[in-house]
Amino acid sequence: MSKALFSALLLASAFTTPVWAKPDESCKLRIDATQGQWIISGYDAFSDSPAIGSFDLTFVNSGEGACRFLPIFQTDGSPFGLTSGNGPTLPYSLFDLYGGYDATPIGGRTLRTVNHRRVEIAPHAQQIVRYTLNVGGTIPGDGLFKQRLAIIAEDDNGSALAERSVNVGIHVLPSATLGLAGAFQRHNGQADIDLGELQTGIAAVPLALSVQSTRGYTLAFKSLNAGNLRLSGAEWKIPYRLIVDGQLLDLGAESLYTKRASSMRRDSLPVAFQIGDVSGKRAGTYSDLVTVTVSVD
Repeated sequence: MSKALFSALLLASAFTTPVWAKPDESCKLRIDATQGQWIISGYDAFSDSPAIGSFDLTFVNSGEGACRFLPIFQTDGSPFGLTSGNGPTLPYSLFDLYGGYDATPIGGRTLRTVNHRRVEIAPHAQQIVRYTLNVGGTIPGDGLFKQRLAIIAEDDNGSALAERSVNVGIHVLPSATLGLAGAFQRHNGQADIDLGELQTGIAAVPLALSVQSTRGYTLAFKSLNAGNLRLSGAEWKIPYRLIVDGQLLDLGAESLYTKRASSMRRDSLPVAFQIGDVSGKRAGTYSDLVTVTVSVD
């Protein structure tokens, strides 16, 4: 009698076990990204604008059960930081606006704490989570600086519910700026340089061109009077030449000064004026207009 009863209990247990498991009532999660590349595009290294961008992830639950998880960012094993493939890296941060916490994988992985707000998604629903990418450090030059990250939706047991990858980074445009320092005055956006009383030789005027460039650059110098200081309203003229960073430039035609480099440059280039023969010239004020432009090589 007890053996039959025991067998009946086993049979009942075998019938009821599949009902408890309910495998169809589960979380089925996927991660959609409107942009597969989280790249801050067209950044000017010499602007005052911060290097920051916003990007979205959409978590979609197509299952019959609720999903509860924490989004985790993880590097591919490479050192943390944005790189162009060689040279220095750029630090960056990722901030989760939904959860209100720093998701940056500084140590190779987002730091996971119990205080971080989890994402909870009902069956057949979705949730958009927005992140801000902020790039810091000193820009080493132009080009694309990036790092590949895995995005993992982890439940409270550390199991991955879904995963995808994304490149985060910044694209720095080739650019350059040009300034002037020393003894000059500015009128209507133009630098006026007083060479004093003209004498044959080097004019004693402290002057320098300030150049910033994301790589090597070329300065082009063009003289209105083809390298001559001209007396206003007359044909009298005095020839002169420019000396830029020790290089003698003849302004009879457009003259070029080139600095070769593959990374960021911040240069102060001394400028001097070599005055030609002034003997027998009529007294008066002589002048010329020199236009200087900079281009990135």
